[in-house]
Amino acid sequence: MTMDTDSISEQWKEIVSKAKEFWAHLTDDDIEKARDGRDQLEGVVRERFGKTKEEAQQEVQEFWNIRDPAKIPKPTPYYDD
Repeated sequence: MTMDTDSISEQWKEIVSKAKEFWAHLTDDDIEKARDGRDQLEGVVRERFGKTKEEAQQEVQEFWNIRDPAKIPKPTPYYDD
């Protein structure tokens, strides 16, 4: 399963938090470069960590498989009746 750009935009803060956990050495500038989606994130991973295209694709896929914000349950609103 992959995420589209709209999903990324909607849940950007969650992705940033999880990406910084997954790749501890990413800077805020790196994160901003990756804002437009998966391809950009792969490019940042390649550049920052000296990965091949295939390695970056695999690493980003692993990140998405584990930390896809679409799979994170949304908080249930609390209603006090």
